Formats: sequence, structure tokens, C-alpha cells
Amino acid sequence: MANPLPVAVAGATLDDVHRRRSRRRSVEVLLERAQRLAPEDAQLLHQVYAQGLSIARVAETTGRHPRTLQRKVERLVRRMRSPSFRFIAQHLELLPRELQPTARDRFLYGLSLREIARRGRTSLHKVRTRVHTLETLIRAGALV
Repeated sequence: MANPLPVAVAGATLDDVHRRRSRRRSVEVLLERAQRLAPEDAQLLHQVYAQGLSIARVAETTGRHPRTLQRKVERLVRRMRSPSFRFIAQHLELLPRELQPTARDRFLYGLSLREIARRGRTSLHKVRTRVHTLETLIRAGALV
């Protein structure tokens, strides 16, 4: 007869071990994707997830409010898990050259349309058009 009790491994159940492995793998994927973020955002995630620093500790060293940093980390993680982020991260170099800066700034760095227009010294209309084109490509899951 099979043992109905969970198997214990060093004080943890098999489910605990699987959950830890899954979490560890999620963190590894997160840190891989973080390499595509703006340097300051990547550094924040590295401090929290790779170095294991608490949000409070990072806030102390940066002089920012802990709640602000917590929300920033949550937004970064949500963005990196989005299909748009994954698609652009995988295909950025394959996009037409004129779409690459907009794709990087909007979907990887999370900049607003106005910030992208200001940064690229172009019109807001042109940025909107490019973002719409990129969103169409992302939805189609294919490159033109």
C-alpha cells in the first residue's frame, strides 16, 4: 500500500522542494530578462533578487521611499512577464531599424510615448504610429 503522507526531504515535503525549485527557476528567468531593462532598473532587480537585499535596505542606500521601490519592483516584474516584453526582447534585432529604438524604449524600458518622442526628437504622432505597428506585430506573433 502506498504511503499517503507526503515524502519529507530534509524537513520539507516534496511539494516544498518543487515549489522552491520553481521559485528559483522563476528568479533565474526574471534576472535573465532584467538584462534587457534600463541599467538602473536591472540593478534594482539584481539587488532584490540576486543579492537578496530587502526593499527597505535598498531604499536606505538609494534614499528612496520603500513603498515607491516596492511598487517599482512590482511594475518591472509585471512588465517582464508580459507577452509584449518577451516578444520584443526576443526579436528586437530583427525589427526594422527605425522601429528598434521605439520598441526598446516602450516595451523594454517602459517609457511613456511623450518621453520616447522627446528622447528621439520626433513627433508624438510618429511615436504613436510606430507603437501601433509594434503592437500589431506582437499580436500577430510574426515579423514583417
